[in-house]
Amino acid sequence: MQNITAVVVATIAYMIVGMLWYGPLFGKHWLKTMGLSEKDLKKKKKGLGRALTASFITGLVTAYVLSYAIGYFNVKSIGLAANIAFWIWLGFVAAVNLPNYFYEQKPLKLYAIHAAYQLVYLVIMAAILALWA
Repeated sequence: MQNITAVVVATIAYMIVGMLWYGPLFGKHWLKTMGLSEKDLKKKKKGLGRALTASFITGLVTAYVLSYAIGYFNVKSIGLAANIAFWIWLGFVAAVNLPNYFYEQKPLKLYAIHAAYQLVYLVIMAAILALWA
């Protein structure tokens, strides 16, 4: 049985990391690479609620599945949890998403911003889940 409290806390951490990543940390680089301006972003605020809801739900699913993997392997240490998160990221996130950037002719810098974010939040989620395992 997954620790639902840990799953929710990991999901909240995922949301916070996303706000920091695409805000003060890499927001300007992300906008520039996307070919957007601050004005463009303000115009898109209309759909922000739906996007945040979708992000929360996908974060919840990710945290739950990661919690299952950590429980399956009986992980009790942050180091081992981070190791599992890295391999999940490499095989199921980084590798799967890379071809999309080539097919869609998007800059690899954009891929790097997204892939690094995904690695960071998976490791943080895994650490939280391992602490509560």
